[in-house]
Amino acid sequence: KLIHDLKEVLKPVNRKNIQVVLVQGIALLGQIYNDIGLRPLTDIDLWVLGRGYPGLVDVLMSQGYQRDRLYPNTFRKGSTIFDISTHLLWADRIRTRKLLISKGQEHIYSDTQIIQFEGRKARSLNQYDQVLFLSLHVLKHSVSRLIWLVDIKSLVGSWDTSDWEALVHRAQEVGQEKIIVYIWFLLRHLFDFHSPLQGRQLLRNGNISLLEKKILSRRMNGEPLTLWAPLILLSSGMGWAHRFAFFWENLFPGPEILKQVFPGSANSKVWQLYLKRVLQLIGMIKMS
Repeated sequence: KLIHDLKEVLKPVNRKNIQVVLVQGIALLGQIYNDIGLRPLTDIDLWVLGRGYPGLVDVLMSQGYQRDRLYPNTFRKGSTIFDISTHLLWADRIRTRKLLISKGQEHIYSDTQIIQFEGRKARSLNQYDQVLFLSLHVLKHSVSRLIWLVDIKSLVGSWDTSDWEALVHRAQEVGQEKIIVYIWFLLRHLFDFHSPLQGRQLLRNGNISLLEKKILSRRMNGEPLTLWAPLILLSSGMGWAHRFAFFWENLFPGPEILKQVFPGSANSKVWQLYLKRVLQLIGMIKMS
């Protein structure tokens, strides 16, 4: 049903020349999973630059999708859910996430490629940006679902040395070379994954600190990561000023985001929301 509903949305989207990029699970169908049964999907993730957002929303609303009350970029109709991002790295919610890459997202968008999805035109990240984006997504969500690592393993499984060199070059270009070292570390220890010899040499050039190994090893032992563990890993390539800003906004986001964190707090005052957040963080510290 998700595939059918996406096709129905892409039809008017193409007619209106709205450029949408398929990301995450839906982008992998037909690319590495020929059978939808091999890759469970719960929603459809689309990335659209800001100028295309109003048109995409109009299409969804015209087809009967309802905007979620708490999450304004989520649209639902029956069991079908569309999650729309106007920033690839979710900076439409947390602005400092723009700092995760040293290039603007327009730079990433310019390297997307046109694909055919069940006879409908759409866009997809190139294979190297796909791996980088999925890697960032895995760490943002504390490596909570192993299927996301399986996605990456399937994407890179047949790569040769030139592909690994291109990935490392791209990661250096956008300031996230450490991210692929983390993911390779996880793949190697969780799935006994081995890249080509020269690929391994390239990845080993990125040293992992004792703290970073401790964080990743916790997940490999089946334990959940702490709230700040992803922040440490994701911000490893930032300067101290940017790193502080990134930590601060992720720990203490804006009131609208806190209302999402604490459902039922729609009428709470700002100081009440931040008090709840402080108490929540104290509880997390005690548990960890």
